Amino acid sequence: MRIDLHTHSAVSDGTDAPAVLVEHAAEAGLDAIALTDHDTFDGVPEAQGAGARVGVVVLGGMEFSTRWDNHSVHLLAYGPRVDDPALSAELTRVREGRDGRVPAMIAKLADLGYPLTSDDVSAQAHGVSVGRPHLADAMVARGYVRDRDEAFARFLDDAGPAFVDRYATPLLEAVGLVKRAGGVAVVAHPWGRGARGVLGE
Repeated sequence: MRIDLHTHSAVSDGTDAPAVLVEHAAEAGLDAIALTDHDTFDGVPEAQGAGARVGVVVLGGMEFSTRWDNHSVHLLAYGPRVDDPALSAELTRVREGRDGRVPAMIAKLADLGYPLTSDDVSAQAHGVSVGRPHLADAMVARGYVRDRDEAFARFLDDAGPAFVDRYATPLLEAVGLVKRAGGVAVVAHPWGRGARGVLGE
């Protein structure tokens, strides 16, 4: 069985609509995937509907923005109840923090000589989870940088001149929320993003 348990659609920072992502998974010979958009389950129903049509099992999930010891750690949440009140409320808080920093980052970019508008960023975001990749795509569209990698390397990375921090759920609290909602929590890309400290290294 061929599986991919960490995928993103255009609902967060991927490039394909959830259904198209699943169709591509089928074309690539995958038997199962998990849709793990950042801080939202919004693409899961569409993805699962497409999976039923093309024969790909789609596990509902998301990638939770959390913090441990002042480091950003992404937590994959597999199979929690998407309507769990406590989890839903916390995800709303995380997304509000994500959205709330966009104007501040736009202002920093303008000060650096790279003006963007909120409409520029919105034009690149097709879902509810707006983030730095959409700012990067807006910079590409304006011709300021060649691609997302350059935008992050020069401006948007955690140490970049246009970076603005945001709220993220404490890691252990996030794990508890996922478990109480009936899901399984797994640290994403465990050898990066500060996760080494979580694993005791």
